[in-house]
Amino acid sequence: MAARINVIFMLDSKITVDAFNKSSKGHSNFFFILNKFNILFSSFTNSIMSFFKRQTNFVAHFIARM
Repeated sequence: MAARINVIFMLDSKITVDAFNKSSKGHSNFFFILNKFNILFSSFTNSIMSFFKRQTNFVAHFIARM
């Protein structure tokens, strides 16, 4: 039996989250990368992708810059 993995992906790019959640299609590099991520995302069961304003996620951005 496969293990269930619950992951919450929090992004500060509303355009990316909206495109991902709507399964948008296109021919640019953006959609190529989005499609590859969608394939990877499908391996995480019970997972969600959410939009958070950068100000809300300030601590993570601060740590990432270190």
